[in-house]
Amino acid sequence: IHLLDSNLNVYRSVDVAPNSQLMGDGVKGVWSLSPVPAQPTRKALKHLSAQNNEWKLVRYVPVECAIIMDTKGGVWVHTKSEGERMHPGLWYLKVNKQKRVMPPLPRDAKLTSDGRGGVFMLCKHGDGSKIWHITKQGRQLELILDCDFQKETKVITMNQDGVYVHCKREGQWALFWVQSNGMIVPRHECPRDGKVVSDRKGSAWIMQRVSRSSSERMVVMVSAQTGRRFTGHSRFPAGTTLGGAY
Repeated sequence: IHLLDSNLNVYRSVDVAPNSQLMGDGVKGVWSLSPVPAQPTRKALKHLSAQNNEWKLVRYVPVECAIIMDTKGGVWVHTKSEGERMHPGLWYLKVNKQKRVMPPLPRDAKLTSDGRGGVFMLCKHGDGSKIWHITKQGRQLELILDCDFQKETKVITMNQDGVYVHCKREGQWALFWVQSNGMIVPRHECPRDGKVVSDRKGSAWIMQRVSRSSSERMVVMVSAQTGRRFTGHSRFPAGTTLGGAY
């Protein structure tokens, strides 16, 4: 991994294990989740601070897990199986602190950072979906959503008062703004294969087909607060990626 300064010059390089998942900690450090050679049932969770030149092993975690960004120097870990003295559930970890915040979650739950140190979790609930807002103190909000929970359903950080959910509702794929007070606001009809990212100001940026019969893509910006849309004039080929704030 190469660390760059404000002039885009490399000022530090640190080795990273192959096939590692890397994630920022929000305070200029990096977390790494890496396979352990010859030990296929565990992964190594390591942290690299801005002050150190070497990775610090924080702990081993079960191989069936996922990490979610924290903005306060820690990391969220969704463990899906027993192992390494960790029960299934949602854990919050820092270098010198480890706490299980939630009991076992659905294995296919979709999680994203709330941009303020907590997470939003979307999971299947009956014929629809359910979203939770979870902080280090536990579950703060539970809201039933009248939308299908499918493989393509997405939950997207917006770094504002709520979260974006891209899902199918009443036969139509769309992007919804789910507010922390429980309000659900439709914001944009967005096809199933649309790519959605957010910026740091609460807007969603969407790359989608120009039309159903076209392979070209266009970019649409939607404001959560006002619903105002802006469609760019540029066109992009299929396979183009879209990057956001996270």
